[in-house]
Amino acid sequence: LLLAQGSVPPFHLWFLYYLLLIYAAAIPVRWLFARFVDAAGQRRAQLDVVVAAILRRPWAPLLMGVPFAIGLVLSQNWDPWLGIRTPDRSRWPGAPALGVYGLTFAFGWVLQRQPAVLNQLGERWRGHLAVAVVTTLASLALVGATPTYRPAPPGLRTLAFAVTYATAGWGWTFALLGAAVARFGDSRAS
Repeated sequence: LLLAQGSVPPFHLWFLYYLLLIYAAAIPVRWLFARFVDAAGQRRAQLDVVVAAILRRPWAPLLMGVPFAIGLVLSQNWDPWLGIRTPDRSRWPGAPALGVYGLTFAFGWVLQRQPAVLNQLGERWRGHLAVAVVTTLASLALVGATPTYRPAPPGLRTLAFAVTYATAGWGWTFALLGAAVARFGDSRAS
């Protein structure tokens, strides 16, 4: 499916491939969960409470970044300048990338059910922007401002970079989502 047909591999299609895999897993898992594990909806309600509690905290980008950082560190031959290793040369999904993107997908699925929580992101977007900028600068201080495109060496510095990089990613996500909600969240008649 994603293997090259000729000399030019379809690098740009890996994300769509993963999205299809995640949807293919999410739909039956959600149905099984709702049918057999949580028919009354209590566990889903508890999950909504947990997600809302996470997003009310200033350390939400750090907490959400931990699985991402683990995925980075577990990626074989991980290059700090390229993020999660993309599966653009194989039809077999890589566990770190599938795990990180699957968790992000699941988080978004749960978040979209909670408009009040999205509105809270709209109120806190400036704080998330500050976290995003500070952790982006910290990650650049750890890895340098000039791209090297080499695998990350094992060690504490690489782990610190993975955590700051992942925290920055979630900080930017929450800041941009919050800014969009703050600016465009009200429905207005044309």
